[in-house]
Amino acid sequence: MKSRCNIYLDEDIKEWCQLQAEVMGMSLSAFITMCVYQYKQSQEGLKAMQNMTLFADQLQQIKKMFDDMRTELRGTKKEKME
Repeated sequence: MKSRCNIYLDEDIKEWCQLQAEVMGMSLSAFITMCVYQYKQSQEGLKAMQNMTLFADQLQQIKKMFDDMRTELRGTKKEKME
C-alpha cells in the first residue's frame, strides 16, 4: 500500500533532483522514491555486513575453543600412554 508524503527540499536540491529525474526519464516523485529506496537498501546491507562480522568473530571464538579442547585431549592421551 502506498501513502502520500509531502516534503520540503532546499531549492538547489530540488533543482538537482528534477534534472536527474529528467535525465532518467522519470518524475521527480519517482526519482525521490528511488533514492530513498536505494538508501534503505544500502543501510540494510551495511547492517547485514556488521552482523556477518559479528558472526565471523563468534565463529573464531568457537574455533579457538575447539582447538584448545583438542590440544587438551591430546595432552590427556599422552599422559595415559606414559
